[in-house]
Amino acid sequence: MGQNSEAARIAGIADKRTFFWVLIAASAMCAVGGIILSANLRQFTPLAGQSYLMDAIAAVFIGTAFQRQGRVSMGGTLGGVLFLAIIDNGLNLMGLNYLVKDALVGVILVVALAVSFWQARLRQQQR
Repeated sequence: MGQNSEAARIAGIADKRTFFWVLIAASAMCAVGGIILSANLRQFTPLAGQSYLMDAIAAVFIGTAFQRQGRVSMGGTLGGVLFLAIIDNGLNLMGLNYLVKDALVGVILVVALAVSFWQARLRQQQR
């Protein structure tokens, strides 16, 4: 469907039905991911994937800061994921606690947001 539901409707796509099935598919993928995570940890804890949410959000915003347009893109998000993986690997090699990683990801997220807002302000001034 993309970002424009009106264009999808004009093209003949049943947007509400498609949106419903996309949500069903996303829910199924989340369930499979939770099962895999529980199997990997060999236990079930409701907050086991809590830090993954912060990593996902940070990867998107870091990728946005890498882009000149300041828009979310697949390439930028992959760059953000790669950047966070390098940071995570480096912290693991140094033997630091996982809480340090979460704090550092939070700081990086704030910096990425600041860079994105700064780039947006520069683009508005250039117009």
